[in-house]
Amino acid sequence: MISGIRRKIAFSLVLVFMMSLLAGCATLTNSKDRNELNSTSAEKPETMADSSQAEKTEPLRAEENGEDLHDLPADSPADKENSVEYYLEKLKDKSFTGTYGDGEEPKVWYTAAEELGMVGKPAIPGLIEKLETDDDYERALALYALLLASQHENVKEFTNGEYIDVTLNFNPETHRIMVDKALAWWDKYKDNF
Repeated sequence: MISGIRRKIAFSLVLVFMMSLLAGCATLTNSKDRNELNSTSAEKPETMADSSQAEKTEPLRAEENGEDLHDLPADSPADKENSVEYYLEKLKDKSFTGTYGDGEEPKVWYTAAEELGMVGKPAIPGLIEKLETDDDYERALALYALLLASQHENVKEFTNGEYIDVTLNFNPETHRIMVDKALAWWDKYKDNF
């Protein structure tokens, strides 16, 4: 009986060791460093309209430009306002992009526009102001951000799902029509901001 107990104890110790090893391996899988957790996530929706997830490669992050985003964005209204202002200024920065997608031709991730789109309602007044910029690139991204932001849940609650129906187009000849659409939407819902 004594030798049987020793075998059970030895078997139990081996089992506990194996379970601990397995739990440790599972815990370390997909670990990310603190900077990566505080910056843009590795997966983002391709657009707010279809909410499909797109695999994204590492974007050019603000900290790579010598800036610190660790405090942005947060849940307090002041921090959201600061992050909106930050990304509004970054709309005209052509280097503030990344890429995503598998395949031979990765797609461009327009970081500032996507981030403003994910903020939703707080970003829309500033984006409306950006429509009158002389910079065609900045205007194109402002329109794209308005498309995304107007589809956010915090906007849908008072628009019944009506969003700014424009596209991402860098041809300035198409901008006037899209700006007019955006301003018509704004006139209809601006009292909610």
